[in-house]
Amino acid sequence: MNVRNWVPWSRGEHERSVAQRSDVSPVLNLHRQVNRLFDDMFHDFAIPQLWSGDAVWPRVDVQETNKEYRVTADIPGLDGRDVEVLFHEGVLTLRGEKQTENESENRTIRERFYGRFERQFALNRAVDEGNIQATFRNGTLIVTIPKSAQALEKAKRIPVSVEGKPH
Repeated sequence: MNVRNWVPWSRGEHERSVAQRSDVSPVLNLHRQVNRLFDDMFHDFAIPQLWSGDAVWPRVDVQETNKEYRVTADIPGLDGRDVEVLFHEGVLTLRGEKQTENESENRTIRERFYGRFERQFALNRAVDEGNIQATFRNGTLIVTIPKSAQALEKAKRIPVSVEGKPH
């Protein structure tokens, strides 16, 4: 967001922003100018994307059905041997490392992700740990975690009433 959009413009003979008026505190004036400097700098380099959640990698879809959980992660550029999948005390962990292809000193822009990653997902402990399966194909990791028989039996359908009538 551009900080300049927050600065009210005066109407009348001066046509200057509040940040440029001399009757404003010099500290407030400096604060606004520094904010504008950082806003302009981050806007030019598209840095705000890092704070909006775009830096989370790998991207995943987590689906729950009546019988299982399914976690699908897109991890392009890796082999299945480079990914570690762990399940401990109800937490699924995906981790690995993507190595750089070359270390050129002439590179000026790097948009692709390199380095270690780890994602964790807290799942219900009532899963069948012995039948968890992980497959990796074409840069996509799919982890299937079946629910245990106990979890399937404990599921109870709750009727939803509409205007006082059972549904």
